[in-house]
Amino acid sequence: MPATHTPRTFRSAALTAALLTAALAAPAGALAASPPTLGPATIIAAGQTSPVDIGGANNLHRGDTIARGIQLVRWEATMHGASTTPVTLTCPDSMVQSGFGPGADGNPVYPASSKGRYYEHTIDVTIDAVDPISGHGPVYLLCRDMKIAPFASGGTLFEPGAPSAVRKAGQRSPVDVPAAHLHRGAKIQHGTQLVRWGVALFDAKQHALTMTCPRGTVARGIGMQEGAQVNDTKRLSRYGRNALKVAFKRTSNSHYNQATASAYVLCASR
Repeated sequence: MPATHTPRTFRSAALTAALLTAALAAPAGALAASPPTLGPATIIAAGQTSPVDIGGANNLHRGDTIARGIQLVRWEATMHGASTTPVTLTCPDSMVQSGFGPGADGNPVYPASSKGRYYEHTIDVTIDAVDPISGHGPVYLLCRDMKIAPFASGGTLFEPGAPSAVRKAGQRSPVDVPAAHLHRGAKIQHGTQLVRWGVALFDAKQHALTMTCPRGTVARGIGMQEGAQVNDTKRLSRYGRNALKVAFKRTSNSHYNQATASAYVLCASR
């Protein structure tokens, strides 16, 4: 019997139909995981009123007048499913970014985390939403001209806000805490906890900052993350008190505009 040959056009049509059938049968989540899209950028310039709070060292609050040398850039973000793929937010020429945030309270779309360093021209940000399938709302990036609007000399603490900022008894320590004889990787003992503070310095000077333990506990030691851009150079208060005052100074590997690090205070029950 002679061989039977299927026409090429028939095979192509069959393949197309199979792919379409597979796509229709795929779970909805698998088809809706595209990264968010951003609309055109809108500039809110110096002299205008800020519609949002931008935290950290920027200290810009909703209703404040935007200072000279600073701009807010606004994009409308549209979700296409829960995605961990970041989007790139870009400042105008000659400006660097120093903070981002969502719209007003209750905004359905918000930047969840950053994938890059502050004080660069761009930053990659992961966006999340109350409705990750079709959420839509504004995101903001604060941009500054460092020649016109540099940060004031000094240092600041970013208070622990997320549950992950506290390591409790039984969990592993991410740092060495010499005063408490706690080593990196060891389990935190009963009755103690590690509280993480973000430290930021804006110049090469030494700055004293005060970290407070949760109510009913006292500080027993401090540890710094490995490779930190900031070192704890001197303890200015005694252990055994609720608040711990420490002098910090930037290290040689710190960023040129801002030095940051995580400081962990071991807090124990009285």
